[in-house]
Amino acid sequence: MLWRAGRAGEEEGRRQPKIQLQDNKSHPDIKDLNVTEQNNKDGMPEISAAPKEPPTRLDEITTRMRQVDSADYVKELQKRDDRGYSGVQLDIYKNKEGKRVVYVYISGTDFEGKKGELGSIGSNLGTPGGNTKDKIDDMSPYPRLVAQALQDAEISPDDKVVLVGHSQGGAVAYNLANNEEFNNKYNVSNVVTYGAPLDNLQGQNKNLPHNFDLTQVENRYDPIPHATPYGMNLSGPEGNKVTIESPLESLNPMQYHDMSVYDKAVQGNVQSHKISSEPVVSVETSDMETTTKLYTGTNTADEDPWSRGTNEFSEGYNRYVDP
Repeated sequence: MLWRAGRAGEEEGRRQPKIQLQDNKSHPDIKDLNVTEQNNKDGMPEISAAPKEPPTRLDEITTRMRQVDSADYVKELQKRDDRGYSGVQLDIYKNKEGKRVVYVYISGTDFEGKKGELGSIGSNLGTPGGNTKDKIDDMSPYPRLVAQALQDAEISPDDKVVLVGHSQGGAVAYNLANNEEFNNKYNVSNVVTYGAPLDNLQGQNKNLPHNFDLTQVENRYDPIPHATPYGMNLSGPEGNKVTIESPLESLNPMQYHDMSVYDKAVQGNVQSHKISSEPVVSVETSDMETTTKLYTGTNTADEDPWSRGTNEFSEGYNRYVDP
């Protein structure tokens, strides 16, 4: 594994060689991702409604992330169509003056490996090599799904945007917030992540038009936050890191990565005053009109998982060693 002490100022002679990819056709067009707004339908589980008030405390945000992370609607779509779907849920709150705050919930990795899955590991190996100057169209499928969902939902530059993500979804949330094109388009105020592998992502670009507050929640026993495919970047993201502890109940370390375990641990740690119950997001909370929108995507491009993973890894690695 590479060990990097930061990207800036590194001697040219220490750069790792680029990977030469033979077949670039495995970067799907946005139409191939089939981004679709879903609605409640007969025979399908009900889409989880937004809380009546915007969640501002960490325990409130955690519970909502857990609800979205285990979305029965997306699971039923996968079962019905026998293919992989990824979802991003937007909870939209509007006050009497028409001002809106939008919470964007991005779920973690789907390990089922079904064809078309946008949230699989292989589909997003480019995410850890993300650069603040990347074009959205050049990013991995999952962040492109999120960006398209916000565009389809007609989220405007005047709307405050809060990005929340679990695991890989947290890395996607941070990379989008720190992306120049996305940040110029949307007023990102906060990023909240749970068990997200952020260690080799770029540090926050201080020249962005919308500087955002980062809150990183990590279970002490969760191995994923420090799992990096290319190596640790010591000049990486700097945020408010909140370390929680859950009871040691299993020898399987991945149990401590589960979003339901994070929810239970955060509630317990707040109640025992091990972590703060103060708001981490500052928004208006009274007399708000609420709506929720669920967007799903599935990749129907003519490709195979090997070419998808190889393309993602090479692109991410090349951006990492030569940002």
